[in-house]
Amino acid sequence: MSVRRSLVLAGTAALTSSALLVGVGGVALAASPGTPSAPALRFKIPAQQRLDLAVARVPDAFTTGAAPQEFGYTISNSSAHDFVAFPLLKFKNRRGDLRAADLTVEYQLPGGNTWLTASVAPGGDGADDGVVILLGDTNHGGVSDEALLAVRKGRSVTLKARTAFAGQAPLGKASLVPVAFSAQLDAGTGMPVDQGSFACACEVGSVGFSIKSPAPSHLRL
Repeated sequence: MSVRRSLVLAGTAALTSSALLVGVGGVALAASPGTPSAPALRFKIPAQQRLDLAVARVPDAFTTGAAPQEFGYTISNSSAHDFVAFPLLKFKNRRGDLRAADLTVEYQLPGGNTWLTASVAPGGDGADDGVVILLGDTNHGGVSDEALLAVRKGRSVTLKARTAFAGQAPLGKASLVPVAFSAQLDAGTGMPVDQGSFACACEVGSVGFSIKSPAPSHLRL
């Protein structure tokens, strides 16, 4: 089995499992009430230290109904091992009522120049009172391998992302945090050494912003 296929299967299983899994890579997966096939992702523990996750140049404010605004997402590998990873982003507002219908996210793969549409991670709508977005595609509850990134030891990879908020999005303070599902690769075989785990820069990587309404027409220049 190829490394991509192995990780896609592992990522799909982890993202769609309806069992309660606590403490695996800092993430608990808990079934949402009434929807056992769509569990909620709950991020409780700081990220594992094998990969460093960061977002940069996040705008201070997003205006509802406006064009998307761009920022960067970097995964750095300071370990002595190669990794592969699925990149995700978690969005959350102060009131905890931000949902997938309130935003759209697009991304460009490293070295690419085409904007691709991101997907809501299985179980990611309402996850930990927020939204978890996969910078990749989902198909019938599975996870595509297109955004499975190779992160070589001592290297980093950077994606471009952009986000827009719908007109009905809740206003006020919000934040986003980088998340990844990753696995270390065996130096000899190039295959994953385990089934992969989540990392979340929840404590140190969270970046705040505001969701604002457009200025009244009589105040626009």
